[in-house]
Amino acid sequence: MTAVLDADPDHAVQLSDGGDLTLRLEPFVESLKSILIDRGLTFLDRVDVHVQPVVLVQSGDLGTARLVYRDAVVAGYWLPWVSLGLLVVGVLVANRRRRALSITAAIFAVLFVALAITIHWAGLAFADAISPTYAPAAVADVVFAQLTVLVSTTVRVLAVLGALVAVSAWFHGPSRFATAFRTVVSSDFARVRAALDQNGGDTGAFGRVVDRFRSAIVGGATAFGLVLLVLLRPVTMNSIAWLFVSLACLSVALELVRRPSAGEVE
Repeated sequence: MTAVLDADPDHAVQLSDGGDLTLRLEPFVESLKSILIDRGLTFLDRVDVHVQPVVLVQSGDLGTARLVYRDAVVAGYWLPWVSLGLLVVGVLVANRRRRALSITAAIFAVLFVALAITIHWAGLAFADAISPTYAPAAVADVVFAQLTVLVSTTVRVLAVLGALVAVSAWFHGPSRFATAFRTVVSSDFARVRAALDQNGGDTGAFGRVVDRFRSAIVGGATAFGLVLLVLLRPVTMNSIAWLFVSLACLSVALELVRRPSAGEVE
């Protein structure tokens, strides 16, 4: 389907501008000819075979579908970047950037969770419409999953990204609960670090470097984890859970290793 809509000239199935969907038989004939020559019918090497393509479907809607597909490909490439740019600009021009980032990311996550649920229900509706008249329900499920695997994976990754940014922005915000939570966590980790220092666990200069760059380390690890989710598609709940657990373990490790400078507020 993608090859036909992309007008791949090497594909056996071709779609003309007039809406004729044809099957090119030359590749099959040439393959059969090569097999027969290898089996001793060498005279076929001097025979030129010309086969007219077989018209499978004639419909003007197919030509329209190709135009829509091409427009969708162009829009699908640029619109996400335009949308991301608008979101970034919206946060940058806000009076309270951290609050704007938290709210924007939370809405971002909710929308993509809703989209993931919509895709799931669309799959159920597709299977119900196809089976059992045209194909078994299991076949319909597989077809829909193959057609939407990239979309579903991207939606899950973006939902996770929105949730991570929203939680991070809220955690570093000025709300009473977030401030109290940070105070409790910081004091607990400070006591643990003091106990480690008293028992030979002082990380010294390395700890001060970690303290200086911990935000960059967490941000880089988060970006790396999201890239892995994209590369190791399809995204599953287990892979998302492992990402959260890994980031939590990294954050705890950084808190234990870092050593704030003398007199610095933790």
